[in-house]
Amino acid sequence: MDHVIIGTAGHIDHGKTALIKALTGIDCDRLKEEKERGITVDLGFAYFDLPSGRRAGIVDVPGHEKLIKNMLAGVHGMDIVMLVIDANEGIMPQTEEHLQILTLLDVKCGITVLTKTDIIEQDWLELVTGEVRNRIKGTFLEYYPIIPVSALTGSGLSELTLLIDTLCEQVRPRDTELPFRMPIDRVFTIPGFGTVVTGTTISGSVCVGDVLDVHPPQLSARVRGIRVHGEHSGKARAGQRTALNLAGVSIDQLQRGNLLAAPNSIFPTTLLDVRLTLVSNFKRTLTNGERIRLYTGTAEILCRVFLLQSDELLPNDSEYAQIRLEEAISLSSGDRFVIRSLTPLQTIGGGVILDPNPHKRKRFKEPGITELKILESGSSEAILAHKAAHAKEWLISRDEALRSINRSDITDALENLLRSEVIIKINSENKEYLIHRDKLATLADKARCMVSDYHLRFPLRPGMPREELRSRLISAFDSKLFGILLNFIQTDASIKIMQNTVSLISFTPKFEGRRLGLRQAILETFAKNPYSPPALNELCEMLKLSRQDASELMEALAYTGEMIKISEGMYFLTESVIAAKDMLLKHFEKNNELSLADFRTLIGSSRKYALLLLEYFDEQKMTIRSGENRKLK
Repeated sequence: MDHVIIGTAGHIDHGKTALIKALTGIDCDRLKEEKERGITVDLGFAYFDLPSGRRAGIVDVPGHEKLIKNMLAGVHGMDIVMLVIDANEGIMPQTEEHLQILTLLDVKCGITVLTKTDIIEQDWLELVTGEVRNRIKGTFLEYYPIIPVSALTGSGLSELTLLIDTLCEQVRPRDTELPFRMPIDRVFTIPGFGTVVTGTTISGSVCVGDVLDVHPPQLSARVRGIRVHGEHSGKARAGQRTALNLAGVSIDQLQRGNLLAAPNSIFPTTLLDVRLTLVSNFKRTLTNGERIRLYTGTAEILCRVFLLQSDELLPNDSEYAQIRLEEAISLSSGDRFVIRSLTPLQTIGGGVILDPNPHKRKRFKEPGITELKILESGSSEAILAHKAAHAKEWLISRDEALRSINRSDITDALENLLRSEVIIKINSENKEYLIHRDKLATLADKARCMVSDYHLRFPLRPGMPREELRSRLISAFDSKLFGILLNFIQTDASIKIMQNTVSLISFTPKFEGRRLGLRQAILETFAKNPYSPPALNELCEMLKLSRQDASELMEALAYTGEMIKISEGMYFLTESVIAAKDMLLKHFEKNNELSLADFRTLIGSSRKYALLLLEYFDEQKMTIRSGENRKLK
């Protein structure tokens, strides 16, 4: 791996900072308090070049029990850890706690370093080495060497450096294809440059000129300059210690615990689905609803933990839980975390985030547990398909679906699902949405049932108004997106989509009982005066009907093709319109133009009705106005 971050861990005064200085020549104790007291209080940073030519960043963490918060802010980005133990003192309380934290954060690679070997006898060194070997048995450090060194004499440093270089080959590269993320661990200003932040880039890459989101407090900042391991660079990648000079934000707007991320790649949350594990030496149980401290990245947040499978969690046990945060934070699936009790302040467990933006879950519900199992151990395709199948509003945006699954193969997984049509892609307003095929089938069934029920209630209406169907079926989306969805499901739903209504393909208006007699009366009335038909309000008076009933009857007759709606509230018999059209065409066989007066004479009607018909023919693209007259188009 080209870029690695090496970190220290271990008890206070066991020689972590001295070891780094001996390896790199850099003193990580930069604060006045650290110089005066001779102990590391906050994170320190260094780098050095390995024999292979790769440059490794180093994060030095404090070892005091009261400074675990600072230690946790530095350990999140480590690829290789050096667990430092004073060979004279052996394993101490913070050695134990730091090892627990490294295990909870799923650090995979490390070296146990015994320091201050210049002041002890060989017999004692062998005794301490055996004790340490027994303690790290069963941990990730078990299969890695224990190296004795002396920062004072330099003994063992060459062997340690060579081992670090070798281990770099085993470190899995961080994903530079994922969106950029960097938890901030330092904020300061440099005269002439302004705001500077540092951190370990945990995914993606960033270039000078890029605009980044700051989480929280939901700000935007532009990258003015980049330094990687102390040197100017145009780009920083995952796995590098990075300093960014930011424009658009001031130092008082930022703090340790903030996260820099690519725009719109991650969103705040106050709810987390997690797999939670307690450490084995916790002296009591963790109870449902208990208030704790959560540490992830460089952030520390108060929260409550709600167990989903039991009322209490025993030491060394593990289960699914939902964590409700007291402040918003932005995280990704797969991020690791540590939890500590409020009083006494001690590390009690940790785990992995399964869903950073979940819905509120009910406890002891098997469907929810099944979903978490898929999120925890399912393939990217299985997780993505599940997300689409359980989207709240039928659809899920492509960005939201991919953002919630922090895996490098997620784009390929989506393409496979689209090819197999497990997931269907829908485009609207330059935005991509995804819908599972099962949800699309369910949507078609619901639409068919709703339209069918509408026909039963209103047997003469030509169909269900589209907006009414949208409001009942999928109100969260706009009319345009709904129209696209309707087109997708119309075959499976057996529906016919008209401009403003939706009907079943098999539907025809049913004139039964009194309506059958009214139909006959209307047809006879219109046949008596084919070119002077009554308007809708006149028809209401003639047949003693409400406007709604009359409108439904006329719309039904138009649907069956017996009537044509010429304009709002005005209908003609279809056969009358066809006859008028024939008269019009015969006129144009001998004439180039047709006046309103000519047409009125042809149909034997008044100017009012002649004009209505001509305007209808204009709309049908049969005729076109030429001054006061019409021409055949």
